[in-house]
Amino acid sequence: GVSAVNTFELSPLVGARAAAVLSIGGVSCESMLNTTLRCTSCGYDVLRFARARWIGVDYFWVRNYTPDPRMAERRHEDMAKLVRRLVPDDTSAAYACGCSWQTVDEPKVISILGTSAAPHGGARNDADQLLKWDVG
Repeated sequence: GVSAVNTFELSPLVGARAAAVLSIGGVSCESMLNTTLRCTSCGYDVLRFARARWIGVDYFWVRNYTPDPRMAERRHEDMAKLVRRLVPDDTSAAYACGCSWQTVDEPKVISILGTSAAPHGGARNDADQLLKWDVG
């Protein structure tokens, strides 16, 4: 059968960088994507699933199932588990690293100092709930 990973499109480029502004976005922003992103908190690459939305995700879900770059042999198995909490959405993109997650349908500017994950995402168990993503 087809694995759950093949149901969702993993984007090779996940962020848009124009001058000093870095942003993420949904399907309407795909033509602007021109860079990869990396989390400065957990050190993982940021994954982007086009045409998808997270449901019922928390910090422990992304921590346990976002593929660890140091464990390449588990990538397919972990990715199959991670995408179990994705649902199709024609306008959105779902993002995740090893400690944070986000669903966006409009452009969202990302600051290297941290960007609020609310209202459509979360980050670690810290009170500030900040995405700490930068050009990877």
